[in-house]
Amino acid sequence: MGPVDGASGLSYIARSMGKHERLIVRASFPWIQRAFSWVILLGMGAAPIIALFFANWAGVANASLATLAILSSLAAALIFFVMRLYMQTTEFGLTDHRVVFKKGVISRHTNEIPLESVETVHLTQTIIGRLLGFGCLDVAGSGGTQLISPPMQNPLRFRTAVDEARTDLMIYEHGERPRPQDRSHRSEE
Repeated sequence: MGPVDGASGLSYIARSMGKHERLIVRASFPWIQRAFSWVILLGMGAAPIIALFFANWAGVANASLATLAILSSLAAALIFFVMRLYMQTTEFGLTDHRVVFKKGVISRHTNEIPLESVETVHLTQTIIGRLLGFGCLDVAGSGGTQLISPPMQNPLRFRTAVDEARTDLMIYEHGERPRPQDRSHRSEE
């Protein structure tokens, strides 16, 4: 999801990891959600200005039409900015110690569940979500802790990574084999 936060240039997840903690996977917003923000900017923002230009060229432009085009463009720019800011400042990731969710710019909301406390991971996908490869995860931890992800690209991959990390942790805690240092999961950017 959002790759950077703060002046350091590192994501919240990267800055909050312990010395021996490693990032397994970080979720990203669906491509359709990122594309939709651009559709709003171009459709509601640029199209009225272009229409105003042609109306002026044809000699039918007036002050009301100009005001409407400018207000529509400003509204589109504001909606685009808010959507992009949300996508840039929201993170949902998995380390070999915990599942992490963070959102916010000025006020920050974070929630984390240690891997040993994860009880269930539920996947919700609509028909369109299945066709386009996105969905939401609901991670439930012991004691009623719950993390609900925003829509993410490839949620099944994320859920599988959580299950594998939990299995690795259980095996490691029982001393059956050393904790693995590398997984094939990579951050989705």
